Amino acid sequence: MVGELDQDAAPDVIAARPGDGLAPALHTMAKALRVQAGALGVPAAAVDDFGGFEGQYEQIEKVAAHHGNHRS
Repeated sequence: MVGELDQDAAPDVIAARPGDGLAPALHTMAKALRVQAGALGVPAAAVDDFGGFEGQYEQIEKVAAHHGNHRS
């Protein structure tokens, strides 16, 4: 059944094909990819909210310099 599809067939066309569990497997894989992609964006968004990586490096340098000058 899958062999009859063109290699450029849209995912929804493939998923609509009945037989041997292909559609459920594709849906499960697509869901996992969406979850993974969303999770990867969370840390990047958090860093962006605090001035991006460059801003974070500046803050680290300021804190390091402050602590370096005030050791007991």
